[in-house]
Amino acid sequence: MRYMTVDRAREEIDRLQQYVDLVESYEADTLEKFIIKKYALTGNLEKTLDLVHSFGFGMLYGVCLSSIGAFFVSG
Repeated sequence: MRYMTVDRAREEIDRLQQYVDLVESYEADTLEKFIIKKYALTGNLEKTLDLVHSFGFGMLYGVCLSSIGAFFVSG
């Protein structure tokens, strides 16, 4: 276990701010990018795919799951 220091806290704040900036500026101009952005905003794959399904894209569930899983596992 690493103990939190002020320097580590600053590094973590910088890292999180970069993530927030990335998500907020991410252009969701395709269905795949829309799904990635909504997942990043909600942190909930089920809610994200329910939203996609409500737009009539239910047949993509399996494809979306594998794509999103690969995207977030790879970092």
